[in-house]
Amino acid sequence: MVLTLTKRASKDVLFVLYFQATVYIDLSVYSITMKHFLLLLTFIPLFSAAANDSTSARNFKRISVGVSFTPGVAYRLLSYSQPSLPPPFTDSLYKAVFFDKRNKEERPIFGFNTGAILGVNILKWLSIETGVEYSMKGHNRTSKNLIGSNSYNTNGTIDSLKMYTLKQKSVYHYIEIPAGLNFHFGAKKVKACIRTGVYLDWLIAFTSSVNLSSPSEPAETSKKTSYKFQRINRINCSPYLGIGLSYELNDAMRLDITPMASMQAISTDQTPISSRLWNAGVSVAFHYGFISVK
Repeated sequence: MVLTLTKRASKDVLFVLYFQATVYIDLSVYSITMKHFLLLLTFIPLFSAAANDSTSARNFKRISVGVSFTPGVAYRLLSYSQPSLPPPFTDSLYKAVFFDKRNKEERPIFGFNTGAILGVNILKWLSIETGVEYSMKGHNRTSKNLIGSNSYNTNGTIDSLKMYTLKQKSVYHYIEIPAGLNFHFGAKKVKACIRTGVYLDWLIAFTSSVNLSSPSEPAETSKKTSYKFQRINRINCSPYLGIGLSYELNDAMRLDITPMASMQAISTDQTPISSRLWNAGVSVAFHYGFISVK
């Protein structure tokens, strides 16, 4: 996917913003997978030249505070390492049952980030950003045609009305602290915006929801939230990148709209089949600047 934005201000002024976003997405059977990164955003350097503009002669705001909300998609990238298996188990059987089956049955869920932002503008086009955010990550899994002990008829055949469907939802709740840079290119109210950095992730809770149903029996549902974890890395980090637009509402207020993606650098699970959680969505951030510098 390549997006190109071009704006002509006058005969002798050309303002071009060009960026390219490359997304590795496999949509077969409505699944979304990632190789190395869900969303690898690359860009050709942004060139800008601006004519005289009344919006460019403004007081420079050294400090800014704000809020952000990034709704989107949450999922995981699975990795497999060969375990030590006792006979008669084989690596191919283990991988088919536990790795390939997860890739076939699991799907993304709705995820989001939201929180407060603190920015320190070191240049008119560059700021250092931090803050604190809540992030929801995870995935769904649906397993069909499961056979239980009561799925057989008296003659030993399987009763299709007693075959089960198991739906599982895994949600990871994180507190994240971003440490990044925010670039703005252009001298007018609408500018190109690039945000990049890393989140420090701290897992605070894990919620597992299970729904078991069959055509002949009512559904059984259970939900459990855990605050203590085994074989799960509680601390992680997630590099992030976003490219979008910034709009100056007035001398003090700014609105950034930025498609963004982040993915954990360390596997979440300490098992032969491990996962790295990722989020992708559109960030909407409001900034209020103060402490003016002429």
